[in-house]
Amino acid sequence: MGDVLKILLGLVIVAAIVWFGASVRLGKHTLFGHFEAIFKSDETHDLVEGTKESIDPAVDRVKRSVKAGMDEAARTASPTDAGPPDAAKVAAPAKKPPAKTRTRR
Repeated sequence: MGDVLKILLGLVIVAAIVWFGASVRLGKHTLFGHFEAIFKSDETHDLVEGTKESIDPAVDRVKRSVKAGMDEAARTASPTDAGPPDAAKVAAPAKKPPAKTRTRR
């Protein structure tokens, strides 16, 4: 019963936020209208483009490093490194007997 109430309360809160964002005017626009104006502005597009331009060299370096690491691993790997160990060749660890406990009287 409590889970159903939590879900209903969550839905009511989401519905209230959607109603507020779409219908209540905050100056010239609604909340969603402000978000739209922000994301469509030239400054936002410049920010996105600048971020892409500055991150591209770092992404290329990471890709080259990963490729070099994979090539090195493939070059130095021996055939026995190809998979998990054979279960028949791996000895099971010895089981220890349970510890004895003393009770005080």
